[in-house]
Amino acid sequence: MKLPVVILAGGLGKRMSSKYKNIQKCMIKIKNKPFIHYVLTNLEKNKVKNVIFLLGHRSKDVTKFLNKKKYLYNLKIQISYDGKNLLGTGGAVKKSLDLINNDFILTYADSYLEYNFQKIVKYYLKNKLTSLITVYKNKNGTDKSNIILKNNKIINYGKDNLNQYNYIDWGISIFNKNIFKGIKKRKFDLNLIYNTQIEKKLLYGYRVFKKYREIGTPSSLIEFKKYINEKK
Repeated sequence: MKLPVVILAGGLGKRMSSKYKNIQKCMIKIKNKPFIHYVLTNLEKNKVKNVIFLLGHRSKDVTKFLNKKKYLYNLKIQISYDGKNLLGTGGAVKKSLDLINNDFILTYADSYLEYNFQKIVKYYLKNKLTSLITVYKNKNGTDKSNIILKNNKIINYGKDNLNQYNYIDWGISIFNKNIFKGIKKRKFDLNLIYNTQIEKKLLYGYRVFKKYREIGTPSSLIEFKKYINEKK
């Protein structure tokens, strides 16, 4: 697959318990392997060739692993660092733009997303989009819904408890790098990008019908450990 996968891996992990305060979330071990191992092998299965890690908080944890173990994966791995001051999710992406040619897939280091990436990319390219977010119908209250989807377009993205929210961000997005260039700020979150694209009516949603897996909270970590232990 030609599009690179950009992985946000610099968050503070505030939703996790104090037990993991001294480790980057994606380095938490499950069956003696860090979570990021499962993320990378999943990307390999999707025939991804290029991966760019965006590192901030506890970047040394991830860098050490990648420098020591990256030969295990059939992937070209590059790293972009926030530096001393965290740049936010949007700022981290903007800082990495020199490593990206045009369109790119964006995902999170604490998310394990079993899906055919090619299908999403095909839809994105066929419709000549500049921004797309995968969305999941939040029937069972997996997490707080944060998206209103109408006619395949996202018309609202937020974190408020609005009854109108009926979808949740599933964790895979595709963007054209040029939409980040118009942001003059150095430090900002992705919500700024989302809202800018919504105003232009250019933020599309791609519906996914399979529950995502992640380790952002203690309970979701337990669920993922159970999933891996039961997986053949």
